[in-house]
Amino acid sequence: MTIPKGTVVSLALKCNVGSSATANDSYRFKTFGGGSGDTLTFTGVTSGNSTSATITSSQAGRQTIAAAGTVSVAADSSSPSYAIGAGGATGQTIAVAKFRPSNEAVNLTKVGLTLGGTGASYSGPSGAQDLVNVYIYNGSTLVGTATFTGNATTATSTLLSTVNLPKDVDTKLTIKADLADIGTSQPGNQGDLVKVDVLDFEGSGAQSGATIQGGAAGGLTSTTGIRLLNTYPTVGQPALPSTGSGSAAAGKLIRFSVKANDAGDVGIARVTFTVATTSGVTIAGLGLYGYTDSAFSTPISGQGASGLIGTTITATSTSDVRFGASSPTAPVEVPAGQTYYFELRGSVGGLTTGSSITTTLLGDSAYSTLAATSSLSANFVWSPNATTTSNATHADWTSGYSVIGLPSGGLIQTVSY
Repeated sequence: MTIPKGTVVSLALKCNVGSSATANDSYRFKTFGGGSGDTLTFTGVTSGNSTSATITSSQAGRQTIAAAGTVSVAADSSSPSYAIGAGGATGQTIAVAKFRPSNEAVNLTKVGLTLGGTGASYSGPSGAQDLVNVYIYNGSTLVGTATFTGNATTATSTLLSTVNLPKDVDTKLTIKADLADIGTSQPGNQGDLVKVDVLDFEGSGAQSGATIQGGAAGGLTSTTGIRLLNTYPTVGQPALPSTGSGSAAAGKLIRFSVKANDAGDVGIARVTFTVATTSGVTIAGLGLYGYTDSAFSTPISGQGASGLIGTTITATSTSDVRFGASSPTAPVEVPAGQTYYFELRGSVGGLTTGSSITTTLLGDSAYSTLAATSSLSANFVWSPNATTTSNATHADWTSGYSVIGLPSGGLIQTVSY
């Protein structure tokens, strides 16, 4: 070995680990000095003169033989929260699972899926009915598909392409699904909570070549799931106008809108408000009115005069009154893909400088099993109209829990005078 003049050359000791090496055995290497033969001889390339150098004892760090790689799997923080899904919807994200190898990189080849998961079980009577297809994505790349058949609650996806899992790095795989349709002669079961979790996996160690597997009876992830319903509403809160006939002085207290998903019409049977006032304020003829346009000028049909839903009440010198509006004739039906607009208003009296009225459209904090309206104590009662337009006696009504745009604490509007 020739060492150029004025340079420093570092020597590295390397070795191959034999296939018969035992896991957890450890090795370390050292240089010895001070003994016979513990010197190095150097000869000048130009002069031909020789000299020697003594080896100084030193010791490398201990190296432990590891078993083949392992992989931990868990739900990623980006995994979606509980949500409502419309029957027939495609490409719905159900879960995001993160895979993290230790000891070596792993080439992932199979992913097993289960309906249910840690701490919860699938609520439907059979596995296949609520799902058409399930997809596994690595970023935007489709890497696997799976189909639940018959009454099976498990399915395995042999990946379309191997997914490399770098050592000590989280690799996120997104699980998406096509939901079964709901309706007459359709397979989807209204109200089922559909959860898809990672059950197990298989791959090979990038260095060891060993088969690496993992799994758990209850699943390796814990998703919150999608509530399968025929359709669902989205609630909005248009602003109150500040001048003219729509001003606060005219008694307009809160506005909200309800849009029906494209999957089907949405029925509304009950909405509930709390109205809190400062001392001395009175509200006569407090009522809820519905409109088909965002200008609040065209009343909805099938209800009372000027779009009045239900009846009016009078709140006299009260600090907090609860008001539920429901139609005595038929629920309000919002056509698929359309938006209806609602306004709570009354005749306000007893106002002084500094008076105020705070109105809250109440949401719900828990899912209500589908039932007739008389069986529900929920604040916001609506129907996904599974097979027909539901009347109040049909067991096809639920609460406002997780309705988009309607938090459990409600929508709040304060009007100051």
